[in-house]
Amino acid sequence: MNKGMIWLSAIAFSLSVNTATVFALPADNMKKCPGHEYKEKMLEKLNLTDAQKKQIEDIKKQYKEGMRAKFGELKNLRSQMIDLVKSDKIDENQLNQLVNQKKEILGSILKSKIMMKNQIYNILNDDQKKQYIDMMQKWMDKKMMHMQKMDKKDQTESNEGVNLMDEDDTNDTDSE
Repeated sequence: MNKGMIWLSAIAFSLSVNTATVFALPADNMKKCPGHEYKEKMLEKLNLTDAQKKQIEDIKKQYKEGMRAKFGELKNLRSQMIDLVKSDKIDENQLNQLVNQKKEILGSILKSKIMMKNQIYNILNDDQKKQYIDMMQKWMDKKMMHMQKMDKKDQTESNEGVNLMDEDDTNDTDSE
């Protein structure tokens, strides 16, 4: 039972994360998220030719069409997982099967995304490729700094929690 609950918690968490991912693809009339705006600004900085812009637009369109099918599969899996949650007893074989299906779909999505980025990269000329790599490196460095800040913040908060516990223990022994 505990194993099933752990799996169930993991699935529920991954569903919430993937729901955000699914809805991250904006409709044409919706405002785009900052990540999408950043990528578009990055492409603008590369001074693409009209032909390159058209090729990239076609690649992105093809990618989005493929993703719609994958997101439909994820939606179907999510429905099956919810049915499993609502059941009186969890069938671990079915749970494992759903988890494996989800891993396969997510792997396929990641593979498609990497392939799309490679197609776009290969459209660029040598100068644009160098500029693209430099921009990506700066972006990755910025993300790493942000993650390090968050780690330090988490460690500080954890240490403060330990210190508060120590102080409470000390106060309890003083009053005895």
